[in-house]
Amino acid sequence: MGDPPPSTGDPLVRVVLKKISKRFARHAALVRVDLELTHGRVCVIMGENGAGKSTLLNLVSTELAPDEGTIRYETAGGLRLEGQALRSRMGYVSHAPMVYPELSALENVTFFARIGGVKDAAREAGDILERLGLDPRSPKPASAFSRGMLARLAAGRALVTRPELLLLDEATSGLDREGRRALVDIVARVAPDRIVVVVTHQLSTAANLAEQLVLLRRGRLARQEDLARLTTAERQSRIRDLLDNPRIS
Repeated sequence: MGDPPPSTGDPLVRVVLKKISKRFARHAALVRVDLELTHGRVCVIMGENGAGKSTLLNLVSTELAPDEGTIRYETAGGLRLEGQALRSRMGYVSHAPMVYPELSALENVTFFARIGGVKDAAREAGDILERLGLDPRSPKPASAFSRGMLARLAAGRALVTRPELLLLDEATSGLDREGRRALVDIVARVAPDRIVVVVTHQLSTAANLAEQLVLLRRGRLARQEDLARLTTAERQSRIRDLLDNPRIS
C-alpha cells in the first residue's frame, strides 16, 4: 500500500469543538473544552486516568453526544458533515480489538476493506498486515491471537480503508516494541493527508507523533502546545515537563 490520500474530492480538513461538556450522572467528564483538529497535523491527547481523554475521543467519533457545546466537521469546500457521510470517513482503533474472532487476520481486514469500498481489498489487506507484522497467509483465527497480535489486527482493520479522520485510543497498549514502532511509523506516514487524533499514556508514542499536544486534567483543558517544530528528543523532554507540571490554561 502506497499510502495515497483519501479518494474524495472534498476532504475533511477540520474538526472544531466549542465549549464541549459531558457528564455521567454527577461526574463531569469534560468541562467546556475548546479544541480544533486540523488536516495534516497529529493531535496527541494525554492526561492522568479519569482526565476525560477517551470521553473526548468518543465525542469526536460520534459514539457519544455532548451535553453542551458543538462539534463541527468541515470539508475543504466548506461543507459540514454528519451522520453516515461523516462516519464513513472515520477509522477508529481502541484497546478493544473489535474484530471477528472466528476469522483469520486476512479475512478480518479484507472484510472491512470491502465494506469500506477499497479496491482490490484482499491485496490491500495483505499488504497492511505484513507491514504490521502479521502473516496474511496464516489460517489462525483471531480468537487464538495474543494481545499484541490483536492490537496489530485492530490497527489494520481501521487503516485499510484510509480514513480521513483517524482516531486511536491507547492503540499501542499491549504491543511490543516492534509492534509499537510499526504502528507509529504507519500513523506518521499517513498523517500528512488526514486528521489524526491519538490518545496515549506512553511518552515515546507521544514524542514520535505529537505535533499538537493536548493535556487534560479533571475534564478540563490544562495545556495545549504546538510541538511541530521540535525534534523527537525535544518533544519527549517538553512533554515530560508538561506532564510533571500541568496547569489549567
